[in-house]
Amino acid sequence: MTIVTPSHWLAESARSSSLFHGWQVKVIPNGIDTQCFQPIDKNNAREILSLPKDKKLILFGAIKASSDQNKGGHLFKEMLRHLSQKYRQNDCEIIIFGTSKPSKESQVIFKTHYMVHLYDDITLALLYSAADLFVCPSLLENLPNTIMESLACGTPVVAFHAGGIPELIEHCK
Repeated sequence: MTIVTPSHWLAESARSSSLFHGWQVKVIPNGIDTQCFQPIDKNNAREILSLPKDKKLILFGAIKASSDQNKGGHLFKEMLRHLSQKYRQNDCEIIIFGTSKPSKESQVIFKTHYMVHLYDDITLALLYSAADLFVCPSLLENLPNTIMESLACGTPVVAFHAGGIPELIEHCK
């Protein structure tokens, strides 16, 4: 039997586990469709999605983005609180996908666009291309497709050194 994982981090975890220790472990990263996930003109993407062209847009999203602690939604909110102390309300706006607008408004001063659930990759590629930055504050991840998709669309990513994320992002590059 051969154990196949999408990241070197998970492969090392498998090799050191009592269950898979001694088995052959191979890494085959998840793939993404680079015909779909590729850079799209930022202004065109923003126009199609009815997003402002004159703001810095920060993107955050994941399935269960607000309810799964490992996805880091609480850390994203904390980051926004710090940003609100350094930047004016009109400097940037937030885009969140994968969750609906909360019933209780947060104390963050930035205007926020909720995209709820996106059901097609083309809209997701437009969203990544429209953003100036994608934030992945996950505390535990294997090899997030969101990071691969954002980078394929030419949008930089900020994330923690967790799980397989360092295989996708080189610090400060």
